[in-house]
Amino acid sequence: MANVYIEIKVDGPDTAGWVNVFLRHCIGILGPTFRFSGVDEHDKAHSIFKVSGEDAHACLAKELAELISSQPPSVSVSLLEEIGEEVFPLDLASVEVTWFRNSSTVDSSFVQHTDSCARLVHPASGTAAQCTDNRSRVENHAEASALLRSRIFASQRLFTTTSGAVVRKLTEPDLPALAVA
Repeated sequence: MANVYIEIKVDGPDTAGWVNVFLRHCIGILGPTFRFSGVDEHDKAHSIFKVSGEDAHACLAKELAELISSQPPSVSVSLLEEIGEEVFPLDLASVEVTWFRNSSTVDSSFVQHTDSCARLVHPASGTAAQCTDNRSRVENHAEASALLRSRIFASQRLFTTTSGAVVRKLTEPDLPALAVA
């Protein structure tokens, strides 16, 4: 399975309609072969969704390219491929983990009643990720770890060829040398 994260940032309330149209379009076009799930929807201005399915990145990139002409300038949509532990082994001992409650959740789930939401920060690269969607600490931590790994990998694409194939695995010691000052 090739999974992808959709990160949407909105600067104004008038652009929420475009985001809804984009998500509905993607769900309608991609259909039941893909599974959409929320990862972090802590506010209306910044949401992250995960799409699971075969070749999800290529399909979503194509849909985004078709809708880009109607995209308002105050909306930013990013696609991040989920990177596996075998490609980029992230040492979770070097990651700072914070547990918190999602106070913005108003449904009947236990997310807002327990400290189950996970925020992970990787100090060496300055990258952070969080997951607030699940009721389980374990599931939120695993999803936030996968998102953090994908963000770090995307920001450090120095070891790829023009075809996109990975030349060598990135490791933790690579990060300080690659970090932007």
